[in-house]
Amino acid sequence: MPTAQTTDKPRRHVAPIKRVHTADGSVCTHPVAPTGSPGTGECPGKFGYTAACWCGWSTNSGLRAIVEENARGHRTR
Repeated sequence: MPTAQTTDKPRRHVAPIKRVHTADGSVCTHPVAPTGSPGTGECPGKFGYTAACWCGWSTNSGLRAIVEENARGHRTR
């Protein structure tokens, strides 16, 4: 009987959460104040959160808690 190769393992579903600018979809790396507003004047303004998996699943929202909950549910598949 052949032994299983490491490539035979199913891939885990992962969905890291990123903060993205709503205007152009670029990743926002600027510091954010505790109130949720941009911490510097360099930030172009509004941003939202998105999570995407290698399988094609994705979600986005203006609230991080909603994206975290959806991503947690996806990772349990």
